Amino acid sequence: MKLLFLAIVFVLAQGCTSTPDRLHSLDISLIGYEKALRWGHEDSLVGFMVSRQTIDLELIKRYNQVDIGGYNTLGRTISEDLNRAELTVAIDYIDKESMRVRKLVDKQVWVYDDEVGRWLLASTLPAFM
Repeated sequence: MKLLFLAIVFVLAQGCTSTPDRLHSLDISLIGYEKALRWGHEDSLVGFMVSRQTIDLELIKRYNQVDIGGYNTLGRTISEDLNRAELTVAIDYIDKESMRVRKLVDKQVWVYDDEVGRWLLASTLPAFM
């Protein structure tokens, strides 16, 4: 009986520790993604994507023509099961060709992939025009 009780406590404790771990993992992914975007590491952005086959190479090339000036999270919603997160992010950037400051609002969808044990971007990369 004691063994059964300890097993139940262990299972419940594992469930409790996964919530902060998964949220921490999301924060790490979001910070890494922001840094890759901000500093123009286009090759690193691909590693954050769920499907690498849907990446628009022309869009990636366009990233060389912009400098990110600001990246601010406006809103964040996380599903109760901690498998999906939706973010709204305001990105200020400078178009190097026109030297104009522009702003876009990026709607991001992140999903937790149990197989790889981390969060991946399910939505498209921001389209800098």
